[in-house]
Amino acid sequence: MARIVAALAVGAIGVSASASAVAAVNASVYATGGVWSVRFGVVDKTAAVAYGWYVDYEGTTSGFGRLSIATNAAFNATAQAFGAGFLEGALTSSRIYEQYLNMHAWLQSNFAGGDIPAVYSQFFANQSQWSRAQAATNFSVYWQAATAVLSQFDGLVAGYGAVAPANMSLGVWEFDQLNGMGDFLDLIPALQPYSEAARGWRWEELTSAEIMAHVHRTTHCSALFKVTGNYSDIFFGHSSWFTYT
Repeated sequence: MARIVAALAVGAIGVSASASAVAAVNASVYATGGVWSVRFGVVDKTAAVAYGWYVDYEGTTSGFGRLSIATNAAFNATAQAFGAGFLEGALTSSRIYEQYLNMHAWLQSNFAGGDIPAVYSQFFANQSQWSRAQAATNFSVYWQAATAVLSQFDGLVAGYGAVAPANMSLGVWEFDQLNGMGDFLDLIPALQPYSEAARGWRWEELTSAEIMAHVHRTTHCSALFKVTGNYSDIFFGHSSWFTYT
């Protein structure tokens, strides 16, 4: 199995207290006896499942943080994906938390600033349960890829939890919110079609001005993909044109 290599630009805001806020942090992730751990200041390309570095925005000329992660082909694909997620969660923990604060506030604004109704967390839990059941019994290329994505998500949650202080604790549901942020634009009218939060999707109740205002609020995202001339690599960028992310 070939190793996984990822390089990302990470937007940054605010002030961080954890290791992820220090410029040029190296780290490696290990799986020893079924126990996953991260070791900062080490780039171990031999024994580690994943290794890489994170440079926070203060250490770049672009003003964006940079994350680079590679995995060890000596481990199976599931372990490599989990390790890559674990390392990302550990290296960028404070930025993940800041992102959660921003985006959770936006989600709450759809429900009059109150709690997000339980129907949404249950939807994500049901989807996770179904996806994992399918991944466990189907071995097509598609479901092998899906298994890797699920493993990376699990690693992300675990890696974050391994380094985040108690007052920055985030669980699976909080990561579901971050991972499925764009989905809420569809889930709100689908799961609560007659709620006030979904009024913007009930076109028959809106004036022309309200329709256009809703379209401007809920149509997002631009992406750019570029393949190198020899097809050896692909680069991509994305802007959500959304609340500050």
